[in-house]
Amino acid sequence: MGQEIAIREAGAMTANSATPYSLTSLLAFVPDWLGHDLFDTDRYSLPQIVPEDGVRQLRDAARRFDDSLNDFAERRFLGERRDEDGGMRRIFDDPMDQILGELRLRTMIRNEHQEEVRGRFRLLRDDCRRHAVEVVREACLAYAAEEKFFPGGYAEIRPYILKAQGTRSRLSHNLKQLAKEAERIAERRLRGDDEPVDPEEVRTLVEEMQRAARERSVGVGNEPRRKPVDTSRLRTPTADELASIAEEFNGAST
Repeated sequence: MGQEIAIREAGAMTANSATPYSLTSLLAFVPDWLGHDLFDTDRYSLPQIVPEDGVRQLRDAARRFDDSLNDFAERRFLGERRDEDGGMRRIFDDPMDQILGELRLRTMIRNEHQEEVRGRFRLLRDDCRRHAVEVVREACLAYAAEEKFFPGGYAEIRPYILKAQGTRSRLSHNLKQLAKEAERIAERRLRGDDEPVDPEEVRTLVEEMQRAARERSVGVGNEPRRKPVDTSRLRTPTADELASIAEEFNGAST
């Protein structure tokens, strides 16, 4: 604004444009094999079968969300150019100038003096610089869709910025949690913890244990007969019952 005008060589970005760290681009990196919550669009879930490189895919996607939250605008001085009045005008390359300039075009200014408008623009630009570029861009688009006038200050656009920032943070956290869960599943598979229990093996093992218990109670060979422990009050599950429990366990794990 005024003597400080930013020129973007790439041209103005529209609401449908996709930059490397736009939400559209970030969501494109989320693995398509994830389940999606119908009611909470910021949450994903793991499928029954996770690909071998699923953990890497999830962490790569989460890392891109984190990187987008740390991509801040840098103001670069490009040079000077003579304007129509013969004065010299400084030229800057600043994403914040471009983003807030588009917001200015999408909204109306209040009945203020031009110098007040310029001062308000500069203050808002400096306040927004603490946030990531794409977060501010998405917040400005959301603000322009709901509000009529250009923000009177940072406080008016801050809720939109926090909402855009929170969406990225939640998606990143969700992907990191899913990566940890997928890693635990892979470790259990390597240990064989997820192999199904064979009911026949359980039945055979129980019968062998019962036979060994009877032999110990009556004595084997020259060993003295041990005094049996009174277990009359305890109910001993049968082999069929334990095998049935194993079948239920296998059914619950599928």
